[in-house]
Order: sequence, then structure tokens, then C-alpha cells
Amino acid sequence: MGNQNVVQRFVEALAERNHEGVADCFAGDIQFRALIPPGLTEAAGSAEATALFMSWWGDSDRFRLISSSSEGIADKTRVTYTIQGREAGEWYACQQQAFCIVNDDKMATLDILCSGFRPIPKLGWA
Repeated sequence: MGNQNVVQRFVEALAERNHEGVADCFAGDIQFRALIPPGLTEAAGSAEATALFMSWWGDSDRFRLISSSSEGIADKTRVTYTIQGREAGEWYACQQQAFCIVNDDKMATLDILCSGFRPIPKLGWA
């Protein structure tokens, strides 16, 4: 139950681009790894992981969560989410697959695989 609870809070904080909400999902000593274009990046600790994670969305002037799902897999939880947004006048879609280990209702590890910002035609929402 706790795993799904923290994953739900994480996705909700992401959807709102809420730095404090994302940070609250991370253990103080979280080990964060992400395979993103152009390569592997890592962060240790909640502050560093939150800053890195949230920096990916900071330049988007339009942003919304399209879908998300999660499920348990042994001692890990998988979460997938798809974002649409606009940055520098260009619309994009981005999907991330993440696996985390949760201890005491906080993410102790988070490993992300990211599609990158994929260009899409202009969307009908503003």
C-alpha cells in the first residue's frame, strides 16, 4: 500500500510541477539514475535528485500529464507517465518508465528511462 501511495503522490506532484511535492516523495539519501538523451545522469540525495528531475520540465510554458500507471514487481514499483507540453514554442510528448524501491513511504531508489522530448504537431489546448 505504501508503495502505491508514494507513487501516486509523486505523479500528482509531477503533474503540478510541484518541487516540494516531488522532494517529499524522495528519501533524504535517494539514489537517482536516469537514462535520458544524451546519456546517463545520476544524483544522490533528495535535494540534488529533485533539482535534476524538475529541471527537465522547467522551461515548458504548457504542461500536462496525459496518462500514468503503476504496478508492483517483486521489491520494486514500476511507474509510467506521459507528458505533453510546449517549450520554446515547440510542442512535445515525453514518456518515462521508472522503477523505484520504497522504504518508509519514501523512494529510496529511482531509476528512469526517458523517451526524450518527441516533437508533435500543435495541440488544441492552451
